[in-house]
Formats: sequence, C-alpha cells, structure tokens
Amino acid sequence: MSSIVQSGVAMHEQPTSPALPSPPMPGEKARKDTSTPTRRIFWILISLVLLVLSIGGFYILALRADDTISVLITAQDIAPGTTVTADLFTSANVVPGGGIEYVDGDFASSFEGLLAIGPIPAGTPARYEMFQEDVTVEEAGLLEVVVPLDLSLSQEELSPADYVLLIDPGIPPGGEENGGIARYVVESRYLDGYEEGQLRLNLPPEEWSRWRRLVDFGGRTPQVMRVNPALVGNDDALNEWISRLNDVFTVEFQADLETYLEQQIAGEPDQF
Repeated sequence: MSSIVQSGVAMHEQPTSPALPSPPMPGEKARKDTSTPTRRIFWILISLVLLVLSIGGFYILALRADDTISVLITAQDIAPGTTVTADLFTSANVVPGGGIEYVDGDFASSFEGLLAIGPIPAGTPARYEMFQEDVTVEEAGLLEVVVPLDLSLSQEELSPADYVLLIDPGIPPGGEENGGIARYVVESRYLDGYEEGQLRLNLPPEEWSRWRRLVDFGGRTPQVMRVNPALVGNDDALNEWISRLNDVFTVEFQADLETYLEQQIAGEPDQF
C-alpha cells in the first residue's frame, strides 16, 4: 500500500516539461530577415522623390518670379465719370501674356485728370481706353457727350424745339452679340443741344456712361423719330405708343432672324 502511495506521490510531483517553440516553416526566416531592409529602402526612395519635387518646385517658382512684370492696376472701385488721381492706382506683379497690353506700374501719374468712361472694379489692369480726356464739364456734376444722329426716319428738318424719340438701331441678325439685337426706344426728349446732325448732351455720370457705351463702344448711331405733338405732355399715351413701337421692332427683328436662319441652313449669303 505504501509503495502505491509513494508511487502516486512521485507521479503527482513529476515536473512538467516547458512547451518548445514550433520549428520555423521553410523560407520564413529569410522573409523576416529581408522585410526590415526593404522597408528602409522604400522610405529612402520616397524621401528622395519628395526632395526632388520640392527642389523642382522651388526652381519653377523662382523662374516664374523672374518672368513677372510690375503693372498698374486700380486700387479701388472707380465709378463712371470719376476724375482719377494717382492714388486710385497701385502696382502688382503679373506674368505677361494673353495678348493684354499692360501699363507700367510706375505710370500712375499719366492718368491724372482723366475721366473714367465706365465702372472699373478694383484690381483691374489700367488701360488708357478706359478713360476719356476730351470731355468738358458744363455744369457741376454733369459731363458732356456728343451723340451723332441718324435722321433717316425724319421726313422734315429738325430743330432743338422738336420732341423726339431716340432709337437704338440694334444689330442685324448674325451680328456680334448673340445673333443680333432688336431696335428699341432709348428715350424721349426735346432736341436741346441739337446742331448739324448731332446732339450735344450734358448728363450725370451714369447717363453719360450709357451713351458713351452705345456710341463709342457699340458703334451704333441713334435714330431720330419726331413725336406727334398731340402726345407731348400726355405721358400715358406716349408710353403706350413707345411700347407698341418696341413691339413692332421686336416682330420686325424676329422676321429678319427667321430669314437669316433659313439662309444659313440653305447656305445662302447674308442679306443683312
């Protein structure tokens, strides 16, 4: 019995052998040995690429900086009719191109005393055609503009006492602006300032700019139509007549436009 107990104790107290690690699979050691150097080489290559790109970008920016020129731009918004001074301009460095003719950034004084023809936003490159020199101020706040007139709609000789409609002749179909522009009545007025087929007007800057854009930039000569004396002073009747006249001009233009499109489809030459 004692021998059995001693044997059981011996069996109970027998130490357990520690677990041995599994032997590596074939090729696993080689992969572990090469993974760290591969990552190191990868990051070295990435660093070299970033270094090359940063150096290249620096030289590109340096070359672009060498290509810039100093040009004159507006330092703030300029309203039509403003008499400009040098402090309304500043300079900026730009890369020349795009067919734009710039004014040197040091030439702000060359614009002193000129009048802005139209609204000019801040930051606009200054150009001499934006300004006008030969305009006189007849009254405080008014600017002078000379408007040539088309008298083909007037059957009789006109005088400053006549009350007339001034009509924008528009642009025929196929013209410069979106296929053309229909005629329309610009305004009704007495011909104050009329002389030898032209109208000399003294206007606030906004109206002055509108007429300058029509005549100088649009290249259109307003047509003159005498108003029936019975309508003068009767604003409701006059406005109704003007509205009906504009409707006639619109229908007239639409008919011309249809003819123009038919000619284009048929390959015929323009007749407008």
